[in-house]
Amino acid sequence: MPLLAALLWVACAGASPDPPPLPPTLQELRRPFKADLPELRKLGIIRVLTVYSQSYFFIHQGQPYGLDYALLEEYQRILNRHNPKGAPPMEVMFIPVPMERLVPLLEAGYGDMAAAGLTITPERSQHLSFTQPYLTGVDEVVVSHKSVTGLTSLDSLSGRQVLAAKGSSYIASLDKLNRDLASRGLKPVEVLDAPDVLTDEDILDLVNSGAAQLTVMDSPAAAMWAQVMPGIRVHRDLALRKGGRIAWLVRRDTPELLASLDRFLQKRHQGTLVGNVLIKRYFTNNQWLMNPNAVEDRSRFSRFAPLFKKYGEQYDFDWLLLAAQAFQESRLDPKRVSSAGAVGLMQVMPPAGGNRSAEKKRLLEPDYNVKVAVKYLAHIRDHYFGDPGLSLPVRARFSLAAYNAGPTALSRVRRVSKKMGYNPDLWFFNCEYGALHLVGSEPVSYVRNILKYYVSYKLSLRLQQESRRQTKDLLRGR
Repeated sequence: MPLLAALLWVACAGASPDPPPLPPTLQELRRPFKADLPELRKLGIIRVLTVYSQSYFFIHQGQPYGLDYALLEEYQRILNRHNPKGAPPMEVMFIPVPMERLVPLLEAGYGDMAAAGLTITPERSQHLSFTQPYLTGVDEVVVSHKSVTGLTSLDSLSGRQVLAAKGSSYIASLDKLNRDLASRGLKPVEVLDAPDVLTDEDILDLVNSGAAQLTVMDSPAAAMWAQVMPGIRVHRDLALRKGGRIAWLVRRDTPELLASLDRFLQKRHQGTLVGNVLIKRYFTNNQWLMNPNAVEDRSRFSRFAPLFKKYGEQYDFDWLLLAAQAFQESRLDPKRVSSAGAVGLMQVMPPAGGNRSAEKKRLLEPDYNVKVAVKYLAHIRDHYFGDPGLSLPVRARFSLAAYNAGPTALSRVRRVSKKMGYNPDLWFFNCEYGALHLVGSEPVSYVRNILKYYVSYKLSLRLQQESRRQTKDLLRGR
């Protein structure tokens, strides 16, 4: 057995058959609950379980992108057009998880739907419901390193090692092929389950480098990555599954959410104007593919991360929360000046007076801008929300809302929320309603947007770090 196969065998055979523990950040986000669309409207949130992928959901320069992200951001806008009076604004929150955890987490109530380029399969349809497909005619094709020869039919895979994403439909397709090979007395394919944090592009990169010889991939993604990975060969004539359909996945106890998503997709699936434009953007003219490392190496997020870490540590804030706030404020643009005069990464208002011009110039310096903003945020937290009964995460949420609406207004919001029957010591699903009544939707959307970016940053960063570590381990074992 080649060393690569041995390493993969150890990594996969040694893994527990039980699902890995739930990431702590999800536990912090919300206890598991199951609700259909009317209840979700009251809560103002739809949790979307996804997988980090350069096609369906990814982050570039702090901004989320991808086919699923673009579609569901539009769905969010439509929901908000018809939001009941007094209800909080709807937010679609993406929660990146490993592929093999999508279905278990959805079934357990840690998400309301799953969107990750999921192929409709009988196995997934047994206990869950798919929306109407938004991408059709998708084949699962063999992808090889350019040095591999002798691939003339699917029978040519007999006895070969094929690396495939754990929890994906590719595993089921390979199992089906193996049953067919066995029925004809041929050796089975040796299926190597890739570690669950490796994305499709990670696996293709292993094939591109020659560390792995073969894999299986959806035809649109394979064709897209072949543009920038010269070491791979896409065998369009070797398809394990033909005419696959891609859709979103929901629990069967959410019929109204399913019906709403189906209505939305009727005008946005492949073949419609909107659907075709988005599919072309992410599978044909994907501008983010020119350098597979550009998303991390050249992003503003990476550029300013040291500042958020520095002042997050100094003032006791999670640096990713500060990065998420900066993205909400300025899209991580240090030169941004708002129409109201707010300046820089954190959109700080220069003080009134004779030195306003000089202070504005200083605030265009990222280090000074972040320092001033985080110092002020800490002042709000410690002087207005220092109650001993408030946890640090809750204090941070109140502080963010006060950064947006003003600390005096937020103190009034807590008092009003208590009179309305809500818990004044909790922001989400409690003081949010007081804020809607007293201030309006802006601070509610502000904090929810920041939390959405924070969760995506935190889980995506964790998955990417683990992915890079495991990829290096595999390459080191060549």
